[in-house]
Amino acid sequence: MINDLITILPLADPESFDGVKAILGSLEYKTIIVAADDWLQSGSTVPPGALAVFITGDGVRNQKLCECLDRLENTPKLCILGDNHAFRQRWIIDRCQDVITWPCTAEELGYRFSRMLGYYAAPDSVACLSEDRSAEFISMNLIGTSQVFLHSLLLIQQAAGHAAPVLLLGETGTGKELAARAIHYMGARAEHPFIPVNCGALPQEIFENEVFGHEQGAYTDARKSQLGLVGQAQGGTLFLDEIDALSLKSQVVLLRFLQDHEYRPLGAQGTKNANVRIIAASNADLNQQVAAGQFRADLFFRLNVAQIKLPALRERIEDLPSLTAHLIRRFRAEYGGVERSLSAVSYSWMRLYPWPGNVRELENVLLLAFLESEGPTLHPRAPVQLDAGNYCVDITGVNWNASFNDAKSTVVDAFEKNYLTHILSRTGGNISKAAKMAGKERRALGKLIKKHGLKTI
Repeated sequence: MINDLITILPLADPESFDGVKAILGSLEYKTIIVAADDWLQSGSTVPPGALAVFITGDGVRNQKLCECLDRLENTPKLCILGDNHAFRQRWIIDRCQDVITWPCTAEELGYRFSRMLGYYAAPDSVACLSEDRSAEFISMNLIGTSQVFLHSLLLIQQAAGHAAPVLLLGETGTGKELAARAIHYMGARAEHPFIPVNCGALPQEIFENEVFGHEQGAYTDARKSQLGLVGQAQGGTLFLDEIDALSLKSQVVLLRFLQDHEYRPLGAQGTKNANVRIIAASNADLNQQVAAGQFRADLFFRLNVAQIKLPALRERIEDLPSLTAHLIRRFRAEYGGVERSLSAVSYSWMRLYPWPGNVRELENVLLLAFLESEGPTLHPRAPVQLDAGNYCVDITGVNWNASFNDAKSTVVDAFEKNYLTHILSRTGGNISKAAKMAGKERRALGKLIKKHGLKTI
């Protein structure tokens, strides 16, 4: 799987070098340490399957580092920055798969190595999720057996086994806080607090006070000491939801804390150490925000150790039956009444509706139908009036004597073509806008459009 871990040192400052070298020794990787100048002059290459690690500091020689990075175009590269100044140099970030600032812990660095070398890739086989673990996820309201959702659950399971930072990505309503709670309660910190923080509700003016707390008399109205969110989460997990909503000034404060997990409450004489795991979440494209200068690159790379994407509901529409059944059972337990099930007609529109609010929107739609219905069958209403010309899938031509898979393939093809025609008409044939609307990667959507011979601009 890995032949060597190559460490190249272009003008690394001694403190960073010694610290990283000690971590490499503790992680038991086979390591080759080469000075950048010697490596460039020798014309050496990196063995297949290896990882190149660059350690830089103040006064990094841009030309030498650029030569090294360009020569290793097809090699995974990690750059350990000894100073934050280097984060303002986009050419470093754009040429590396991962970037981190020094100092950092052995666990965090080891996880980044392992992730880049493929050790933490989620297996494709559904058998990797045990029956007991599946039941545990269900108890935490993480419901589904689709491949794309199981992939996320397997990554959650892996993240629960270590304490490195986790970045949860996904649209609104996909269950990012549920995933964060699962990581916490399935891990070693389960007996300690899980403290969720909505970063969008923390104005810049009170950010430090809310997060780190204050001592009595720190300011005019500070009549008594207050434990901040970090102090409340001691030994446990601090979940930073909507991390992209933080101001740039608040991001600097958070970055300083993440680098050494030390903080100073307002008005305190000394610093405190926090034994806190950080999980962050966002429904925004943080890469785009970094490029636009709206989110600090150094904070992004500090948080983006283990990244888990929660799929949109439209990407795992096959989970609808299990999701709806689970929600209806929960509603009955909360509100009482007779046993109820969803009408077959409802499934027809629900499978075609794009669910922009995802599972949260599904829950609201079902709850309304449950509260309004007195009979055993629920008939939830579509959140918007669906255009039959765009959403109706013609199945009159299906050969019902064909195999199940062949018949299903015919219907799926019809749905794909209708759905793609609809979103392309709404975006004027712009494939990038259509991909964003569909919640799919541009390349994947392009393949589908090409498959059905549809026109784009």
